[in-house]
Amino acid sequence: MKHLINLLNVPKIGRYRVRLLVSNMGVDINPFELSIKELCTVNGIDKKSAQQIKNYNDFDFGIQELEAASKFGISIVSFWDDHYPMLLKKIYNPPVILYCKGQPLQYKEDVVAIVGTRRFTPYGKSVTQRLTSNLISNNITIVSGLARGIDTIAHKTSVEGGGRTISVLGSGIDVIYPAENKKLTEEICEKGTLISEFKLGTKPDRGNFPQR
Repeated sequence: MKHLINLLNVPKIGRYRVRLLVSNMGVDINPFELSIKELCTVNGIDKKSAQQIKNYNDFDFGIQELEAASKFGISIVSFWDDHYPMLLKKIYNPPVILYCKGQPLQYKEDVVAIVGTRRFTPYGKSVTQRLTSNLISNNITIVSGLARGIDTIAHKTSVEGGGRTISVLGSGIDVIYPAENKKLTEEICEKGTLISEFKLGTKPDRGNFPQR
């Protein structure tokens, strides 16, 4: 796992190339020990990308990330793990790794995403609560983004109804945003899961939210 974490930390490589490389070479291979010629045998890895990988030397980063995750009860799931969500694998350019806290992810489960405005109307709140309650009563997992407004209502309704809910964060999993939802995240973890594709300590920058 530390090699994956370090690969994702290589400047200008990106998760698409990381996924290509590991899918071709295998998850147990240390890509930093490969030559430029060997790296370039992978379709999509050009000489410039291979050189970026060879130039990388911050190998302590992967170790420190794993140690910090373990300290805070965070598990890290890779694209090649058996319980990486099936539906997530089907999206364009899925995350290579997911930081997870709470209950283990399931490879296959019935899920519905509920997201909406931060400035909701009484009608919007009522509809969200009713829809969420109906879904969890049929053992459907609710996925949302922990944002203020409709997202928070969907999560809270799930928790209060004893349902499973997954919160997809736009920050590092150790950086709860908005801060007032910290207690809610603890309640989510009792039956559900917090997940983030961003490395630990990542702030909730504006560009992260469309990506998540």
